[in-house]
Parts: sequence; structure tokens; C-alpha cells
Amino acid sequence: MIIAHKDFDGFCAAGILILAELDKLKDLHYATVGYINKFLKKLAVNDKPKEIYLVDINADNSNLYLKRLTDLAVKGFKINLIDHHRFPYDAQLKAAGINVIRNTNICCTQLVYERYIEKINENKKQKADFLLCLGANDDRIITPLVEKRMTRMRTETLFDVYACIMSGLQNGREFLSNLFYERDKNGVGFTKKLFENATNRRFILEKIKKETLNKQEVIKNVRIIHAYTSYIGIAASYLIEQPNTDFAIAVGDGQANISIRFKDFMKNLFRRNLQAYTNIRVSIRSRKPINEIVSGLAKKYNGYGGGHALACGATIPIENINEFLLDLTQNFLKLR
Repeated sequence: MIIAHKDFDGFCAAGILILAELDKLKDLHYATVGYINKFLKKLAVNDKPKEIYLVDINADNSNLYLKRLTDLAVKGFKINLIDHHRFPYDAQLKAAGINVIRNTNICCTQLVYERYIEKINENKKQKADFLLCLGANDDRIITPLVEKRMTRMRTETLFDVYACIMSGLQNGREFLSNLFYERDKNGVGFTKKLFENATNRRFILEKIKKETLNKQEVIKNVRIIHAYTSYIGIAASYLIEQPNTDFAIAVGDGQANISIRFKDFMKNLFRRNLQAYTNIRVSIRSRKPINEIVSGLAKKYNGYGGGHALACGATIPIENINEFLLDLTQNFLKLR
């Protein structure tokens, strides 16, 4: 079984594992940092011990994540954790018999690529190169290895990479199927369908960027935006690129258009867990290491947080969100 983060880096890393044929599995699952602990609990209850590869997966609640993984190891699951996020409990994971492969300086796709490329057949290595470049470009971690692979690619293949990124693929399984089997012969690579998605995606991105700049709050070198939850990562990433900006905070309590709000309302209507209505998601980008500040303040306000040194997230109870944002901003303003 492969469990991958539900983003490009996650499913590109998963794709390389599949190419390496470590797993004859058709069993591929995606998870977010908020869902992974629930998924692992269900796995422990409903599945028999098996080998698991977790790629590009971190969790909002690190302590609970440690418990879920060690519980699975005790039950006999063979766990391989391949990740590039910072995590404070690797020693405990290894003591429980979990195979931990971690490097916080590269994207997870490159971590998997370097580890398993020699296990991939020669006729499939070009596909692994494609996945490496796709995952690295989306995660914005372009190393010399990635640059070298990019320079080998034809213009058409490079177009495929950027069309994939711009399309904001929603179905990783469909993407991997298209990549591994047959490309669209009537387009450039398999991008005929992707190009249509990319065009729509570009329109949405430009709209989000415009709204982000119009609604942002600026406090010295800190920019804050209240955005719809699904857009906070995009909004924070866009704001950090603005001039004279060291910190960008996107708060998931903004208003979406009526169709999206109605869709989410119906999706959550019959859920017993009302977390969607009681917690606020926050996405943060920075030019200075902030992971420890974010995780510490999230815990202080009864939430969870963490991630990369320069890109973090947090989930905060709605009643504490204002105090958290004030404290967070004050801490950022003190950094030099």
C-alpha cells in the first residue's frame, strides 16, 4: 500500500515507487495533513498487517501521528516513511522498527527518486525523470539534479510538465494512468486534455491573485489575507513573492462564491465530526525559518501546526484564532 500526500509532490513520489515495482499494488491512497491520523486509525482497525509506504506525509498533530504509526508497527505493519518535512520524533519511530528516510533539503519526489531510481527499468526511467521534474517544480525545490534532468527534456515534454502543474490535477490516479500507459496522440504528449484544464486553472489563479492583493492587510513586512480555505496555500505563496515581504499569512475564514459554499455545506451536513465548522486552517510562508514558532503557538492556542522551515500550516480552534494571529504577527515582527 502507498499513502501519499494529496499534492503533486506526493503523487509524483508515489508514481516513482510504482515504477520501481516495489509494490505490485493497485492500492494507492491520498491523505492530507488533517486526515492522515484518521486514515491510519481506520487502517489499524480494518486491515491486516501489510507493508506500507508513506510518502510526503506529515500531520497537524505530531504526537498523535507518532502514536498512530507506532500502533501500526506493534500490530505487525511494515512501515516505510519517506518524507522531507521536519518531524521531532524520528528516533521514537526508528525504535519502533519503522524505516524512516528523511531529507528536509529536497522535495519528497527527489528523495524517492534518488533512493529507488536504480530499481526502475531503463525503458521507464524517462517517466521517472518526468515525475521528478513535475514534483520538484510544483514544490519549488529545484536542485542541480532536477536542472540536469530538465535540460535533457524536449520542448514538448517541458510543456507537459508545466501543463500538469497549471492544470491543478484533481485525480492523481488518472494522471498516473495516462503517464504510465498511453499518451494523447492528438496533442503534445498527453496534454490535449490537460491544456483545457490548464486554461481554466489559469483563469482561477489570476482571479485568486487579484482578490488576494485587493483584500490583504499589510503590517510592515507581514501580509495577511482572509481567504476561502481551499485557496490559502495559493494566496500565501503569492503574497510572499510581493516586494518587501518576509511573512505571508493566509487565514481560511474568507468567503467563497455561493456554489462552493453550498457544496461544502452539503458535504459536511451529515458528518458527525463538526471540525470543519469549529477549526480554522492557516497557511504561512516566510523568508526566514518559522516552523518552531508556528508549532509552538499552535499548541499554545490548543491547535496543531508545523511543516517546512519556510512553509507551515496550522489548525486553530475558531475561538482562539484572533489571539493566535495577533501573537503570530507579533512574533514575526520581532524576527530580524
